[in-house]
Amino acid sequence: EIKGHLQINNSLFGGVIRDEIRLEGECASNHAYDAPVTAFGVNFNTVAIAVSPAETIGQKALVQLDPLPVKGIHIDSQIKTVSANQKTQIRATRVSLPAGESKIVVNGRIPVKEATKKIYRSVNDPVLSSGEIVRAFLKQQHIELRGKTETIASNPAGSTPLLEVKSKTISEIIHSLNLYSNNYIADVMVKRLGAEASRIFKLKEADQPGTYDNGMDAIRRFMTDEVGLKDSFTLINGSGLTTQNRLSARQLSRLLIYVAKRWDIFPEFIASLPLAGASGTLESRFSSKLTSTLKGQVRAKTGSLSSPFLVSSLAGYMHHEKHGLLVFTIIQNSPRGKNKPGILDLQESQEIGLSKLSRYLQSGY
Repeated sequence: EIKGHLQINNSLFGGVIRDEIRLEGECASNHAYDAPVTAFGVNFNTVAIAVSPAETIGQKALVQLDPLPVKGIHIDSQIKTVSANQKTQIRATRVSLPAGESKIVVNGRIPVKEATKKIYRSVNDPVLSSGEIVRAFLKQQHIELRGKTETIASNPAGSTPLLEVKSKTISEIIHSLNLYSNNYIADVMVKRLGAEASRIFKLKEADQPGTYDNGMDAIRRFMTDEVGLKDSFTLINGSGLTTQNRLSARQLSRLLIYVAKRWDIFPEFIASLPLAGASGTLESRFSSKLTSTLKGQVRAKTGSLSSPFLVSSLAGYMHHEKHGLLVFTIIQNSPRGKNKPGILDLQESQEIGLSKLSRYLQSGY
């Protein structure tokens, strides 16, 4: 039994809960990628909802938080169990409630005897939700936390460390980030970099060290001083969830060339990139007859944005039998209008373009 409160020190990133690009998901959200970025967060500041069909057609499906119920997060299930010949259709919306609580409304349909479906949604109050998840796990281990969950600005004077857990290595974290294109990890890394940058460079925002401004300032210094970019560019955040980032294909290729020359980091970096037709965000790509020859020959990072307009990119390295390791960058901004291509069309054009380039270099260059 713990009779006191669960106090969470979330001050490393300045205590900011939602940055500008994630404000849209404050009141309601249908996504996981807009999760707020905080110094203290559990499960990328998302919750998992497990949906299972009932035994009888027409009954409500079973919907619950996975793996444990969490205080302050309520489920409103309207999803029905339907016949086996119908397709699964699940819609889940997180709606923010007062005092940091939230309600997840789930509706749609799931066929009888269908396997359990798991979907993720961003949380409303990440510090409160993370604290309550900690409480739920303590309760599962028969440890009752009697007090409330609250945020503190600094550790209490005279407090004694009880347990310290070492992080994964930077290379392991970057591997998870690049392989699955995790926005949360990207922006956490930027803010954590900002905390180090403010200490090293004695930046003006040292009282709130882990900020986007400090982190992106360190990245901009690196891009100009180390990579050697001369032309102007704009970087607002690390995840790319904004149309304000401005980086050309040529500039990104310069970065990839720079990294390839850094033998101290390049092996870990290239291993973190998805492999065409085999892993991560490229696992199911390069599957057509025209592009399948590049399976296992391309390691690259994907990027996409659906609003306010469609953006798709692919950048990385391609192994060529004749020319060795090649660097490439493809950035596509879809035009507005009714006849604009979809994300799959853009991705297919990227794969076809690389395939044609590979054949051209083999025979004509």
